[in-house]
Order: sequence, then C-alpha cells, then structure tokens
Amino acid sequence: MKHYLGYAAKELRSSPLTSVLIIIAIVMSTVMTTVVAQSITTLQTLRTEQARYVNGDYHVTFNHLNQDQVHKLQAESRISNLGLYLSLGNSTIQDSGISASVLEYNTDGLRNHSRVTQMKEGELPQRPNEIALTDNILKLMKLEPRIGMPITMKLNVASNNVEEGSFDYTASFILSGVLEDDYTGYVSGLSLALVGEGTAERYLPEQYLLPSAEFKVKSLNAFQSTVDQIVRDLQLESSSVSYNAFYLDALGVSFDTGESEQTDNITSITVIAYVVGLLVLLASGLVIYNVLKISIVKRMKNYGYLRAIGAEPGQLYMIVILQVLIYSAIAIPVGLVIGLFTSGAITEMALTIIQPDTLIVKDQNELQQLLADYPNQNVTAILFGTVISFIFTCAASFPSASYAARVSPKTAIAGNQTTVHRKRRNSKPIKNFNRYFALINLKRNPSRSLITILSLFMSITIFVALHSFGDVLDTTGQISDLKQGDYSITSETVGIPESAMGQLQAHSGVKNISYMKYSKYLPGEIESDLTFGLSGDMLKIIGVDMETLNQLYPSMDNQKKLDFQNGTLCIVKNPIEIAGVQSQTTQLQPQDTVTVNNNMLTVEAVTPRALQLQGTGWVNGVDIIVYDKVYDKLTGHHMVNQMNIFMNDSADHSQVESLIQQIVDKNQGSRWLSYQKADEQLQQSFEQIKILMWGLILFISFIGILNIMNTIYTNINTRINEIGIQRAIGMDKSSLYKIFLWEGAYYAGFASLLGSIAGYLLSVFIQSATMDVWDFSNIPIIPILLATTLAGVTCLVATIIPLSSMKRMNIVESIEVVH
Repeated sequence: MKHYLGYAAKELRSSPLTSVLIIIAIVMSTVMTTVVAQSITTLQTLRTEQARYVNGDYHVTFNHLNQDQVHKLQAESRISNLGLYLSLGNSTIQDSGISASVLEYNTDGLRNHSRVTQMKEGELPQRPNEIALTDNILKLMKLEPRIGMPITMKLNVASNNVEEGSFDYTASFILSGVLEDDYTGYVSGLSLALVGEGTAERYLPEQYLLPSAEFKVKSLNAFQSTVDQIVRDLQLESSSVSYNAFYLDALGVSFDTGESEQTDNITSITVIAYVVGLLVLLASGLVIYNVLKISIVKRMKNYGYLRAIGAEPGQLYMIVILQVLIYSAIAIPVGLVIGLFTSGAITEMALTIIQPDTLIVKDQNELQQLLADYPNQNVTAILFGTVISFIFTCAASFPSASYAARVSPKTAIAGNQTTVHRKRRNSKPIKNFNRYFALINLKRNPSRSLITILSLFMSITIFVALHSFGDVLDTTGQISDLKQGDYSITSETVGIPESAMGQLQAHSGVKNISYMKYSKYLPGEIESDLTFGLSGDMLKIIGVDMETLNQLYPSMDNQKKLDFQNGTLCIVKNPIEIAGVQSQTTQLQPQDTVTVNNNMLTVEAVTPRALQLQGTGWVNGVDIIVYDKVYDKLTGHHMVNQMNIFMNDSADHSQVESLIQQIVDKNQGSRWLSYQKADEQLQQSFEQIKILMWGLILFISFIGILNIMNTIYTNINTRINEIGIQRAIGMDKSSLYKIFLWEGAYYAGFASLLGSIAGYLLSVFIQSATMDVWDFSNIPIIPILLATTLAGVTCLVATIIPLSSMKRMNIVESIEVVH
C-alpha cells in the first residue's frame, strides 16, 4: 500500500455522520477540559481573594516588637506590605458579650485591611484621640452616632513581655467616623475600633508601646525558611509569631503551627481538585473511546479486506491514528474557542450576578479590574486543559487502533467476532418480551454496554461530588468553626439554672444545646496540688456535656466515657509560656494525676483548645475539663455559665429569641448573642464562589448530557442493519421503540446506582478535607435524585431522537444501508 495513509481521509469522507459524531465528542471533551481548567483556577483565585478580603492582606504577624526590631524589619528586602499597629486594649461593652478591640494602625497597616476600614459615615481617624467604631457597637453602647461627639471607654491592655500583666485605664475619644457593620468578629467576641496615629502614646506607659507588624513574604516557595530566618535575625520568641492561617491555607502555603492538621488540610484539598479533574477527563475520554470503538467495529470488514490484500497491522494502526489526528485538528481548536467563551461567561456571571459591595470587591471598577485579570492568570490552565484533552483523545484511540490492527482478515471479513456460549438454563415464561430482548441486547455486546454505562456513571459521579467540592473552597468555614451554635446565653457570675436549658430544649425549633459550667480560682482559693509560678495564673474547673467532650477527645470509647462520668478522668489545657518570663506553673502530661478538693483525676489527654465564656478572654493558667456532674462535685456549684443553642433549619427564630430573652430577664447578670448576622456576612463573601461553582456544575452536567446523547445516538445509528433485520422478521415499530427505550432505562438505572454510590463516597472524602473524622451520615440525597432524573431523561431522549429518523426508512433500505 504505497498510499495507505490516504485511505484515512477517504474513510472519513465515506462516513460523514460517524465523523461528525466523533468530532462532536472531541469538541465537547476539549470544551469541558478547558472550562474545568480555567474554572478551577478561577475558583482558587476567588478563594484566595475571599480569604484576603475577610482576614487581611498579610501572611505573618510579629507581636510586641521594640523599635530596633521594627527598623530591621522595615529594611528587610524579603518581605512586602509591611504594616504596623499598636493595641490600646479591649473595652467590654456591658451586657453584650462583645468587646471593642481598639487598634492604632499606620497608613500601610490600614491598606492590609480594606474590608474593616469601609466607612458608613464620616472618615477614618487622622489625628490623635480620634476614633471610628462600627454602627452596631455604637448601638450596643447605647449611643446615637454623631460625628465629633465625645466617647469615653474603659480599656484593658496586656503584653506578653510585661510580667506585671495588664494595665487598666480610661480614655476619651472624638468620633471621626462610623465603620460599616462587621459581625464576623462576633464569633470571637471582638469588634474592631480604629484610632488615629499618636493616640497610644497619650495613654499607654512606655513598656506597653510595643508595636506589632503584619507583612507578606515575597517568596512563598521559601516561606517558612524565610520567616524562621527573620525570627532568628530579630531574636524573637516563637510565641511572638502568628500566621494568617485563612489566607495561607487558601494560597496553599505550608507553615509551622506546631500542629499537623494545617498541612494535611492543604494536601487534601489539592488531592480533591486533582480527583475531580481526573474524573472529568475520564468521562470525556470514555465518550471518545466509545464512539471510536463503535466506529472501528462498523468498519471492521473494510480492515479485513485491507489485511487480505497485504496491509500490515502497523499500517492499519496508523490509519486509525491518522484519523484521530485529523479529528483533533478540526475539533480541538473549535472546542478551545467555545471553552474560552463559556468559561469567561460563567466567570462574568458569577462576579456580576450580585452587587459588588457585598462581596470581595468594593465597587464596579474594582470588579471590572478583577474580571480583566482572570484571562492573564488562566493562560497556563487553558493550555494545560487543551494539551490534556489532546492526550486523552489520543489515549482513547489507542485501544481502538490496536483492536483494528490485531483482528485477523478471516474474522474481520466474516464479521463474526463473538463466540456465543449458551448455558443450560431452566425455561420460564417471558413476562415482558421488550424488556427481556433489551437485556439480551446489552449482554450480547457487553463491552459496548459497559463503556456506555461507564460514560454515564462518570457524569453522575462528577455531578454528585462537585456539590461537596464547593464547600471545601469556603475559607470562612474556619471562622465559623470558632463559634458554637446559632445563639449563646452567657452568665459569668451567678449562672443559669439547668431547668432553663430544659425549657429551651423542649422547644421544637431547637435542635440541640451544648453547655459549659465554668469556675476560676486564684492560688489558695481551692485546694489542689498544682503549682502556680505567676501571680496572674489561675486554676479553672470547666464542666462540659458529653458532646463537647467528644469534640475535645474524638477517640474516646465507651469505657472512657464511663470513666469521665464517674470522675476518674479529665482533659487538661496547659498554660501558655510567656516570652522572657520564667514560670513554675505546672505543665501536665497524659497519665499524670491532679488532685482538686481531695478528688484525684487522671489526665487522659492534653488539648490545645482554649474553652472560654463568650465575650471573655482566656485567662492564663491550668484548665481542668471534666464531665458536667463531676464539675458539681469538685466545685459545689451546679449552675450553667454558657449555653450554645443549635437551631433546626425550619425553626421560627423569633419564637426562640423571645424565649431566650425571657430566660435572660429572669437571670440577673446573664446575656445572649445571636450569630445570625455573622453567618449571613460570612456567607455573602462566599456567594461568588458558590455561583461560579454552580455554573461549573451545570455546564459539566450539560456537556455530560450531550456526551451521553452522542454515545447512545452513535450506538443506535450503527445498528441500522440489525434494526432492519428485526423489522423484516416481523417486529413492529412499537416493539422496536420499547426495546431501545428499555435499553436506555437499563443504562440509566445501572449508571445511576453505581454513580450515586461513587459520588456519595467521593463526597465523604471531600468533606473529610475540612473535618477530622469521616462522616458517612451526610448523604447528598438531592444531588443524587437530580442526577438520577437527568440520567433517565437523557437516555430516553437520546434513544427517541435516532429512532424517530429510522422509522421512516423502509426495511430494504435499513438492511442494505452502507456505513
């Protein structure tokens, strides 16, 4: 065959419908890979923007620096975005559970916090003694805001480098502006207040004038080593270094927190992104493989003739590969153009469907700039998607090419490539011939049926799994986790009777309540064998419910639960070591024993988590965490100091709030706080990511539907001869329709069952990226039902369309049709 490669082009022209179907499959594969590649990059960019917007545009904070250390840091060439601030302390807002954290930023420091510096009225403080507070804090202070009005606040400031601890004072300010409400700080009981430069010098003693510095590290590849080197250069204690974990997690940067969870979380999210991308590519590759395989089988006699006249297997292999290259040359550029347009449309929809002032941009100009930046950022992702699409197209063609090359001429010309093995089976009546014949058809060509089911299976799996993937991208989940419940009721001194908790639990709108009993003692106020080295260190006895114990100690078995309930075990939070201060305070380890009021407890675990009442800071010292009734025995108290209330999704919040208010009114010194507005504000910052994610899900679902329709259409179109013979032996059009509809139903049924299970398992894996445990109880029922319905409708529609055109062909034409 001197010109055997020319035969490839002739084959394409002789089977235009098959060629069109294959080109469509490759186009859709390229579109999908391009959109997914660009959308995942955009999603990651938005996730980073969300983290930067919510928590500040910096990586690291160095706390309590002296002037020499500040000057060295300002000269440091390895960092950028250096901003400084001084803390004037916290001012507790009476009966609110919220404290105002008063900070003095320099100009560069304010630039790192664009979200919290947005003004509702007036201007940011420019001069000493000027202050700007949020509108909600002013309302809690029972003040009607008026620019220029005097505001007096009682403040408490502490420094880790000052042995004497905290400093209390009263300061008078002039209101320069009202900040936009920020409820996200409610989860930690703090709201930001800003003062003008020079204010701290007027009120704080010199030993408290120790600024903190926030900055970015220029080289993220050498992030931790750079930070460690700067720490050594400045001779800082490790306790003076803190990280913007939300931002660094979103950037995928590993950093040393002293715990292993952070790196594991980044790794899990990266793995999930690769798994989702791989599933998309496999779904596209299976469709291409299926269509090519059907095309090769249809032309098998032609390949047999070529082998009979002297063609070598390698030449047939090259014919198939050349056809795929021709298909790719036509389809991939078209798919790339469509993919670029589609991904741009999805991104623009996500960024413009909601008002920009509620999201990660401040105005329309910034929004347009953000849109303009995405194409440049995603060029690598687009090229990657195109190359991967081509590789998968070629990979999908190799099995078909190999199949064409290795079949013998005799078998190919005879057209009998399947050996039928009949099994002995008991005769039984056929209740539904059409359904029975459809099942026989699926079994007659198991490879074709399997690939068709796999194509649909992949699409269903992706559809179900992507619903969970969006949650992993939400960086505000880490902030939300700092709070417990939808409401909290707190009483620091007297406490609340347990009967009030029972009254709340009985309300239909309340899902469950976790609670805490809390007592703190100075050395000598309670009998214990603990040693306290600093005057400010305290012993805290904390009683919690079993759910909270499970969170602190997840590996607790039934015997351990009994031991906690019997009062033989406890969990400990050790005191924080203060930089430059020698402390003799007891540092407990697992299996140590501690005696409190003549009750000996064994330390079962040491936790890094600090339990504190809402709106109060954590006091340094030793926390002894025990079960509820054990606390009563150790302290002689039984009142509840904090209740965290979790609501049902359909609950009437106004009724529950009314009941909460009644409880607070009856118990002097108690207060309550709603986290509803904080949740709404955090959710708003995630809206762009959610909309873009839904756009991606719907687009992938649409492409998946087109792929399945293409596969089933090709499947039926290649069986025209078979359909003609069935009609020739007496099968009417109605039965023919029902047989193929049953085939489609079987495809949808098998794929839906397997795809739902696989999607559910992948969802569990995805959710585990943000949780410490594997939760198999959260079944994505709605996505599974939607995917199953779409699969069924797709298969039925894909079956009806080709049959509608074939029913117009007469029997002779069907049998004699040349493919």
